[in-house]
Amino acid sequence: MYLTMAYLLRAFGGVALSMLLAVTGVLATWVLYNFMDYLWPRNVFLVIWYSSAGVGAAVGTLIVWYEPESSRMYRIATVAGLMALGLLGSWGGYIYKTQISVETAVFTSRAISQAAMVGAAFTTSIVAAGVGIVRQMRTGWV
Repeated sequence: MYLTMAYLLRAFGGVALSMLLAVTGVLATWVLYNFMDYLWPRNVFLVIWYSSAGVGAAVGTLIVWYEPESSRMYRIATVAGLMALGLLGSWGGYIYKTQISVETAVFTSRAISQAAMVGAAFTTSIVAAGVGIVRQMRTGWV
């Protein structure tokens, strides 16, 4: 019972912290864009905007699912994998809202950014929860 509750709390905490840090990344990009004297090209702005959401979600998931007792190679692989998943989830949400579900997006940046942040947070959190549960089952503590 304790183990189930611990993993449920880690899963929900991972989603919540991932969403918080994804929004923080987007807000930091917005602040940089609006308060710098340099006018960024549109493509550079889009890359920084949606990548910051993915990196923020990956960092949030990493904080919740970090295992300090694991080997160094596993920690490096975890960081690299979560960063890649965060970026894939963020860009997947962007592609979904701009190309697949176009009629509901109406190309408002708010709807597209929300899809990107939710995609990044849920992608990283679901995969991290799955890996954590499988690692726990392999050690025999379930």
